[in-house]
Amino acid sequence: MKVLTESLKYKDMKEQVTPILGIDEFKSRIGNDSDIIVLNFIVASSAVGNDLVDWLERGYDWVIDAEISPGEVLDKKFYVFAEMNRRSTAPRRIMEVLEDLFTLTDIKAEDWEISIDNEKHPASQEFLEKAMLLSPMKYKQSMEGELNEWRERAGLKTVPLYDELDQDLLNFQRQAGIR
Repeated sequence: MKVLTESLKYKDMKEQVTPILGIDEFKSRIGNDSDIIVLNFIVASSAVGNDLVDWLERGYDWVIDAEISPGEVLDKKFYVFAEMNRRSTAPRRIMEVLEDLFTLTDIKAEDWEISIDNEKHPASQEFLEKAMLLSPMKYKQSMEGELNEWRERAGLKTVPLYDELDQDLLNFQRQAGIR
């Protein structure tokens, strides 16, 4: 195991980070999942994890919180979680992190895989823009749509989705600047 010092040096995390970034595979610890995107990295040790947490929190003002899993999770590996606001800027910011990580990991951004809904895809801003739920409203609509599918299968009444709201209410919300 590589011992990391207090200050990270070029390629200090080489062969210590698995090039798979999970998105929204875990629940937010600090807010509603509709408002927060949870990123998860896989690292080889708690020392690497703590360094990555520190690097993320100090390097990006848009990272709301970062932490390492309390114990080993995958064959002596740890997760590092980073939380950010669910916004249209998220794909660009995620790719920025992956590009910047090259200096520590020697992994090029295009060599990363993105895991969304248990499916892995090559990392790219274009893919993230298409695959991610980038607004709280779209996230809520997606979750409510899934619940309605289950309700329908169970023979229960479905509930209206956000996009099925009364047009007068939508116009009022737009005039108030909340939509």
